[in-house]
This record gives sequence, structure tokens and C-alpha cells, in this order.
Amino acid sequence: DGVAQDATRAATWYRRAAQQGHAEANYRLGLLYYHGSGVGQSWTEAAVQILEAIKSSYRPALDALVGTSALRHTEFVRSVQTRLRTLGYLNGRIDGRWGSQTSSAVIAYSIGIRPKASDNRAARKKPTTSKNTTARTTKRTEAAKPKKRKFQFVGCTNGSWASANPEICGP
Repeated sequence: DGVAQDATRAATWYRRAAQQGHAEANYRLGLLYYHGSGVGQSWTEAAVQILEAIKSSYRPALDALVGTSALRHTEFVRSVQTRLRTLGYLNGRIDGRWGSQTSSAVIAYSIGIRPKASDNRAARKKPTTSKNTTARTTKRTEAAKPKKRKFQFVGCTNGSWASANPEICGP
């Protein structure tokens, strides 16, 4: 039924195509690294290649990370989170768990919008109060707390992803 599959040769050709900017090749090479087919398994390289495909607007790569739960191995998720943090798109914890912050960071990366520092929940420290604190000090501390803001994205009608601001969606 056709030509025998050779994952090692496929990896070579995908790598060459990826180096020339072919997003689908980045994605497929990332999957080979994820599964360890034809190449040594590398969660880090899988994350780099799949995120590169997402950056190049390759929708199946975005869907594979955000839309399904197929690529959820803890070490792979940790590699994705580490890469996104290094690039400035993730402010949350690197814990190997896929959650809304990781999904939002992937979507933000896909459209090139970095979250603001104020969106970093982990970096915010809750004010500490002692038992000797007066009511006036407590009120001042509570008033100084930053308002919680969420980094939200929505699908645009033109099929792209954008922030909740409809002006970014374009035509």
C-alpha cells in the first residue's frame, strides 16, 4: 500500500523545509520529536517546533495545543510553558499542567501580543496584616490591591484569534 514510512528520512526533510520557513514542516517535525519517531525524543525541541508553526499561523498546530488534549504530556507542557515564559508570553507558573493561563499564552504568542506585567497573578503578593493592625491600615491596604484583570482571547469572525478587543480582529 504505497511507500514504506521512514521517520528518520521524514525528519530530515521536515527539518530542511522548516529551515526554509514552512510552518507545516515545523509542526510535523515537532510531532516527530514529541513521539520520538525518527529522532530522539525531545520535549524541548517538540515545543520549539510546534510553537514556531503556531507563530507562522499554522492553524492545525494551534488547534493541537489549545483545542484538543492530545499533546498534554507533563514534560512537554512544562517545555511549552518554559519557552513561552522565556519569550515573555507566560507570567504564570511552570508546573507542567495545561490550564487557562497556558492556553491564553499560546494564543497570545500566535498573534504576537504579550501580556502586561499587571496580568501576572503569581507575581502579585497579598498584603500581610498582623493582629495589631488598626482598621484604618486594613482599609488602606485593601484599597491598594490591584484590580484583577484577565487576559482573554476570542475567536474573530475571520477565523483568527484576537484579544477581547474587536478592533484587533480586522476585516
